This record gives sequence, structure tokens and C-alpha cells, in this order.
Amino acid sequence: MRSETHYKKGIRDGLETTWYESGEKESEYNHKNNNLEGLATSWYKTGVKQRGQQWNDDKLWLVTEWDVDGKQTLQYDNEGSMGE
Repeated sequence: MRSETHYKKGIRDGLETTWYESGEKESEYNHKNNNLEGLATSWYKTGVKQRGQQWNDDKLWLVTEWDVDGKQTLQYDNEGSMGE
């Protein structure tokens, strides 16, 4: 696995990206002042989106998941509300 992380004054700040050994993107996370912020996305090795997460000041607000065929299978928020 290969990764790239942006730092500002020694702390994570900006996009962090990881790739599978095949070169396909595995995940992307945004950091602000070392906290998770904004959209985080991960993909299956095939390139199909696997999970999306919405972060606000290091707190998880929303999660959406997809199966290997790209069909949304789950969605829930920080209050436990689930959707499909």
C-alpha cells in the first residue's frame, strides 16, 4: 500500500490518500488541524465506492456504504438514524 499525507507545521492538514498495490485508489480523508474534516471515501480494489463518511471537527456525522456492485446498502447518521 502506498500513501500520501499533507502536513502543515507538523500536523495533518489537507488530503490523505492511500492506494492499493495495484495502483487503484483505496481511500481519501481530509484533515484540518489534525482532525478529520469533510468527506472521507474508500473504494473496493475494483474501483467501486465502498464507503463515504462525512466528518465535522473529528466527529462522524454520516456514513453511506455500497456493495461491490455499487448498490447503496446502508446509510446512518450520528444520531443513529438509518436509511437505505
